[in-house]
Amino acid sequence: MATSRSAVALGPTPTPTGMRTVMIAVSLALAAVCTASAGAAAGVERPNIIFFFQDDQDEMLGGFDTPMPKTLSLMSAGSRLHGFTSVPVCCPSRVSLWSGRNPHNNKAIAHEPQGWCSEGIFDEGPDEDYSAAAYAKAAGYTTGLYGKYLNVRNNVSNIPAGWDSWFMMVHENKYLKNDFSVNGTYVQYGDDFETDYLTTILRRNATEWLRARFQTNENDRAAGRDPSPVFLTIADHAPHVPATPEPKYAGTYAGRKAPRPVTYDAPQDIIDQHHWLVRSQPPMSELQKNWTDDLFERRWETLRSVDDMVEAVWDVVSEAGQEDNTYVFRETAPAAPRGPRAAPVGAAPPAPSPALTTRHPAPPRSDCIPFPPWPRLHCSVGRPR
Repeated sequence: MATSRSAVALGPTPTPTGMRTVMIAVSLALAAVCTASAGAAAGVERPNIIFFFQDDQDEMLGGFDTPMPKTLSLMSAGSRLHGFTSVPVCCPSRVSLWSGRNPHNNKAIAHEPQGWCSEGIFDEGPDEDYSAAAYAKAAGYTTGLYGKYLNVRNNVSNIPAGWDSWFMMVHENKYLKNDFSVNGTYVQYGDDFETDYLTTILRRNATEWLRARFQTNENDRAAGRDPSPVFLTIADHAPHVPATPEPKYAGTYAGRKAPRPVTYDAPQDIIDQHHWLVRSQPPMSELQKNWTDDLFERRWETLRSVDDMVEAVWDVVSEAGQEDNTYVFRETAPAAPRGPRAAPVGAAPPAPSPALTTRHPAPPRSDCIPFPPWPRLHCSVGRPR
């Protein structure tokens, strides 16, 4: 039987010693939320929040623009922010994202179980009970997570506090034959690209849930009840390795090479100016360069499917007439390099540059909420100047 930890009375948590930039997406999203009383007093419905969280994607690699034209068009009515992360690997970044605390406070310091990340201190301690989802739920939001939560979470029946719909990847690094915790029940998919491709599964289930929520809200309005705004997170694995594209997109970027900045397979005089880990990298072989280019092609091809998913979700928002009452945030976990600094793949640089893009409702709104996991945030969000 599934178990769900409910946060009945959310009190203040210890103030974090610092703010991680990879947390910006959720912090801004929740900062954009009105409290129930404030929203009711103003006669304005609280905005919906849709949060797309990609894995292993970096702006320097071009994945935010060229392979995702529909997403780029959607997010053009918004802003783009840049930043750095203190622990440039996926799972600790995810724990900090949801908990609002730095790794030295949340204790998630590495991917491995002994690093207390995938399963351990975070999901057994108080931080998870005071996550962004828990506070969104306490603010009157209906919440849903579809896709990757941490890296591996074998406790299928346990649903963290705050999530109304829980569709979580149990394991990672697969585009087919995925297994999920669906509201606490173990569900396994097959290897049919038409029905079982990871991004397709997330798109299908997330849009079904979102459409149902909007219909419920419409029924509530008709009955004179206040609708519950939506806080939806969709966390795909793309474009992370093994970067398996859908057949219809395979070969789309054939011949496309990984970027060659000045740091690509950098000469020794440049390498010597960097961190000891960077200095330790030997020159790349031709085999490594070819493999890096092949991986780069496939990464971009997986993002075409993500672009379709973003479009499908926004279509549901548009069908419900919620375009001007919905914030869209798009963030990424830190990306490993593909050739820069003489590192072919897998070595996370000390300071990657994930980017956050947002789409704001129009006309611009100014909504705020005190959000206990982080210092009080004030936002006045509008179109970029």
